[in-house]
Amino acid sequence: MAINVDNRKTKLDDNASLYTATVEKTEKEKWAELSFKGKMTYLKDYYLTKFLVCVGIIAFIAWIVITVTAPKAEVVLSVASVGNLVGLDDSQKITDDMLARLELDDKTVTWLFDTTYGDLDNDTTSVQKIALYYMTGELDGIIIKYNHFLHYAGTGWYGNLEEKLESDVFELVKDDLIYSYKYDDDGNRIEDSYAPYGINISKIKLLEDYPYQGDVYPVFGICVTSKNNEEVNEFIRYLYGVK
Repeated sequence: MAINVDNRKTKLDDNASLYTATVEKTEKEKWAELSFKGKMTYLKDYYLTKFLVCVGIIAFIAWIVITVTAPKAEVVLSVASVGNLVGLDDSQKITDDMLARLELDDKTVTWLFDTTYGDLDNDTTSVQKIALYYMTGELDGIIIKYNHFLHYAGTGWYGNLEEKLESDVFELVKDDLIYSYKYDDDGNRIEDSYAPYGINISKIKLLEDYPYQGDVYPVFGICVTSKNNEEVNEFIRYLYGVK
């Protein structure tokens, strides 16, 4: 039986979208058809985020360039105060007094009195920090507990005060000098190393009211790597009240 194909009916008429060619609009045409509000939304969605990201990147790069290239104050003296042996108020007084005493402007030439070190018995970060600054030669002197002083003196961190101190300063502190030995890598005492490496500063007027007990009293030593010997001596004169 023959089938008359021409007479078949379908459910779709000739105007159905199936038979309509899809014409993609260009971005320009889409933009032209958008309302003002639509255009604002489009700009916000597609460009604002990218713009803010670019601004952030540019600002970050500018900050790095300024930080790296900006002139830094020359540090003529750097002292670490370890283990909260000196209170905040006294620390600020020491900082301000030494700025005036050394006639520093704190912008182009300054000194550092760093009290951010914790107790070395339980603060590994402070242990690492003081070791780093010592090894890089960024420390001139250290105020530290007596027992910790003995440890670092034994490893050779401190200079012989008979060599480091100027004659008037040595005479000033001679009754407060602390003598110690150095030790080799195997822990053996080096007999000819016995010398004054520290100063017991617990009796100076600035600290005389602190309730130090036992071995918990402050000792000041000059790092063997210090290159600012004149300023270190002036710091000791200041601690002892010499005008």
